[in-house]
Amino acid sequence: MHGCRLIIMFLMILSMYLTPDGKDGIRIIDKENKTITIRAVYYVQTQTSSFKNIKDKQVTVNGYSSEQVSSMNKDVNNYLNNLNSKVSEGDYSGYTIKYDLKFKEGGDLSNTEKLAKEEKQYGLPIGNSIRNGDSESDPVYFKKTENSDGFCINTFTLL
Repeated sequence: MHGCRLIIMFLMILSMYLTPDGKDGIRIIDKENKTITIRAVYYVQTQTSSFKNIKDKQVTVNGYSSEQVSSMNKDVNNYLNNLNSKVSEGDYSGYTIKYDLKFKEGGDLSNTEKLAKEEKQYGLPIGNSIRNGDSESDPVYFKKTENSDGFCINTFTLL
């Protein structure tokens, strides 16, 4: 593939309609200041790990670096909070939505999942895990294409 470079486009979408058990995160409603804060913790894979993908093929994925995890903490919250999102209808119409997402180093894949299951606030689970991936490790979610300049692009798709 012309020595193509890999570009991963990572898209994070958070839903206001969290699962009833709080598995993805929690909403904190502040009626006095008319804000809703979305809070969740993400344990990020920071060590190289191997597993069998959906096609039963053994694959290895590198972990994210400490710098990347630090950047997630800063950039994701800044981006989402700078959207200045507001609730447009219902009981909380006009409330401002704030994001308080924490990204923590989680080690290998099994440890990220273990830590995520243990993370709670107000007795509710708010832990999640994130691992690195590409079209080889996650062919269902990543689609690999090559553009006219010879760049390989892995695009992430939420189903």
